[in-house]
Amino acid sequence: MSLARGLSYYTGAIFEINVPDLAGSLGGGGRYDGLIGMFGKEQIPACGFSLGLERILVVMEERGMFQKLVDEGKLKLDLADVLVTVWNEDAIGESLKLAGELRRENLRVLVYPEADKLGKQFKYADSLGVKTAIILREEEIAENKVKVKNLQTGEEKTFSRGELTADIASGKF
Repeated sequence: MSLARGLSYYTGAIFEINVPDLAGSLGGGGRYDGLIGMFGKEQIPACGFSLGLERILVVMEERGMFQKLVDEGKLKLDLADVLVTVWNEDAIGESLKLAGELRRENLRVLVYPEADKLGKQFKYADSLGVKTAIILREEEIAENKVKVKNLQTGEEKTFSRGELTADIASGKF
């Protein structure tokens, strides 16, 4: 016997997942016949298990597993491919519609959470590592176009809605 859990509701076997060189465990659980009855009318025998997501992430980071996934092209460290701006309250619906179109092209899309000044939205995107912002104002909506801004170079280009998704998805901008 080398395992003890300090929670008094366990009534039988207990178990844990351990990783060498990690203090503590990745998960643990056991049998707790009286626990459900404490919160309900019936005594129901049960057992359960819980994983520690934060501890799993620590182990993955320490073992270089994230970098391996990045190197294999299976994981991107940046949060999103593009940020769709929200020009004003009336444009929120169009911004969400555009975000949906881009997501159907398998792009990772953030939508700014509220109508705000474009400069503030660009700073937000930059702080998250998003390199491209899509500007959708009244004039772009009326013309069925969007303006795309490369936040690293400052370059801007106007696209029709139809050609935008293909160019962004292919990385042309």
